Amino acid sequence: ISPVRHLRDGFVENNRSKSTLVQAIHQLTDAHESIFYFPA
Repeated sequence: ISPVRHLRDGFVENNRSKSTLVQAIHQLTDAHESIFYFPA
């Protein structure tokens, strides 16, 4: 997930979309032991 803000769609929409991606990543890593996420 890019740390760069994409404000073309608005600040709230940017935060909402990135938080949705983070939530999906956590669900996948919790459900599957072979999946890892390294927040770089």
